[in-house]
Amino acid sequence: MKEMFHALTEDDRDLICNWCFSYGGSFPIDLEEVLKTWYLNKQELFNLFGKKLRISIPLEQTDPIYFYQKLSDVYLPAVINSYSDFLEWELYHLPTHPFIEKFLHLLGENFHQGICTKEDFKAVSKYLQYSTILSNRIPSPHTFINKEHKTFTVQKNMKTMRAIRKLCDFFGFYSLKDDFLSWRDSISFALTEKSSPKEVVLSIHPLDFLTMSDNNCNWSSCVSWQYSEINAPRGTIEMMNSPFSAIAYIENRDKEYVFCGKNIPNKSWRSLVFLDKNFLVVGRNYPYRNEIVEDQLIQSLKERCLNYGWKYNLFSRSKETPFKITGFMYDDFSALEEEYEYKYFVNCNNTKYDVGGPCTCMRCGQETENFSNNLKGVCEKCVQENYCFSCCRFKDDFLEKNFIDLKSHELKSYTKKICSECWQKETLVEEETGFCIEKNDLLRLRRKHLLPHISERTFLRTKKE
Repeated sequence: MKEMFHALTEDDRDLICNWCFSYGGSFPIDLEEVLKTWYLNKQELFNLFGKKLRISIPLEQTDPIYFYQKLSDVYLPAVINSYSDFLEWELYHLPTHPFIEKFLHLLGENFHQGICTKEDFKAVSKYLQYSTILSNRIPSPHTFINKEHKTFTVQKNMKTMRAIRKLCDFFGFYSLKDDFLSWRDSISFALTEKSSPKEVVLSIHPLDFLTMSDNNCNWSSCVSWQYSEINAPRGTIEMMNSPFSAIAYIENRDKEYVFCGKNIPNKSWRSLVFLDKNFLVVGRNYPYRNEIVEDQLIQSLKERCLNYGWKYNLFSRSKETPFKITGFMYDDFSALEEEYEYKYFVNCNNTKYDVGGPCTCMRCGQETENFSNNLKGVCEKCVQENYCFSCCRFKDDFLEKNFIDLKSHELKSYTKKICSECWQKETLVEEETGFCIEKNDLLRLRRKHLLPHISERTFLRTKKE
């Protein structure tokens, strides 16, 4: 079982430890123990991959894939059914091209004024998809209404760029002319490139899971360790520990993603793949849908897993698939719009398959659902035992002290652990009560005149120090 752990290089181990420290809150105490759940649960996939953590799957139709990658350097599309969908996309997928941002913002203003409808957003979203840009043909007709109550119908097979330009004129978005030309020219330049990627990587490497939404390719998602809220990144740990999950990605070799002086695979596109004797499914693609890669992935894995003998080759819309993810990980299968269709193999079409995994603390390695409210990858037990809330670091030497609750207008206290260094440098003892106070908090709150129960002598000491 430990063969998987020993397949990690020294650089791999250093990167995992530094990633956990930089964005999760703590170095692993014992990396082998922290990754124990991973290598126990991933053993079957490790054997299937020929005892490798990463395998390469050759891509046959490479030009469209490469063009998708080049287009992602210009802008990012979005599945938008309303203005609120755009705001959510904007939060996790910026930066994008100024034209896209401004165009959608102006549509959003029209939406709030009752001019644009949800169906208008859906239509525009389809126009901006890479497949529509590459084909240069509008897939289906749609009629828009502007504030003057005039109508404009974008006809099926109308040239995509012409349709978008005419929409800008129809809605009176004349200020976007220069941005539109810049966007169009950037796309034209990107599509003149001739080289293309030759492979998609399929990985069970722990670092690829932890960094699945962190890269140098101008996109992210809600499970980014660098940019997301506390709970979301814990889903990447569950995917790392799931017995069924691998991560497929196309690496952008034109750009480096450097962390702590070492390169991390720079994912321009990725998707989770869930694989078992009972099922095979490619999850939602980020930052854009690439059905060409999906189809080749599924076909390649089907050939590799001939002895699995899946009975049904199906597809269905979101919320209708036989898959779910429980825990911290965002459940794309259940939460996405109905327009997103999944392709999959299953043995039993009447079973709901849970493809998630356990969440473990990246400091101690223990399985837990009780994580710290302050740190992304650390359980509450580790925090209570070893964490200094003053310097936000794990230390070995702690003092247990009573601190004044500065948020209360009454004289109240609470007990917390603080390391010896912070105790000497960052705290004061209140002259009259004997309770401890953090200097920074005292100075901040004093300016607001919120602490009548703190002695003036203590304030004067704070100023001097």
